[in-house]
Amino acid sequence: MVHWGGGGVLGLWIGAALGQTCDATALSAPSDPLSVAWVSPVRRKVAGRTWLWVVPTRDLRAFAKDQSTGRALQWLGLRRRDTEPSRRWKVVVFDAAAADLCRPMGDDGTGEVAGVARCEDRQSPDPDHEQSCGQRLDRKTGTASVTAYRAQWSTLATNGFCVLPLERL
Repeated sequence: MVHWGGGGVLGLWIGAALGQTCDATALSAPSDPLSVAWVSPVRRKVAGRTWLWVVPTRDLRAFAKDQSTGRALQWLGLRRRDTEPSRRWKVVVFDAAAADLCRPMGDDGTGEVAGVARCEDRQSPDPDHEQSCGQRLDRKTGTASVTAYRAQWSTLATNGFCVLPLERL
């Protein structure tokens, strides 16, 4: 099993280096339930307690419909270049309750932010992919691209899920 998460503060360091500030008032409360998508290489598997990075399916679909797979992955902060990837990627779509999600806000605060609990330290480390103020960073533009949430696989999978190739989203 591969754990998509791990420890580290790379995302926080990059956000600070870029001079980004967090305006939590710009975030909106999600609908409840919310359709969310986890994007990963086809062969990536996770254990039930693994915390996943998910984004609203609607936002991913709206961006990806007119973009290459490489550009969509770059927009999600998952690749540096927008060229077509050599390996295949999948999208796993879940219906999630807002109570099952947390916002990776990148600081030690507690409580809710725009209707979603703030992630605890163990839930939101992001050593591989940048994030800032509860959003993914577009690696092409260096700006926030899409609202990001964290949730456990076992909680999301309770109501079932759908798996699609990223290029067919």
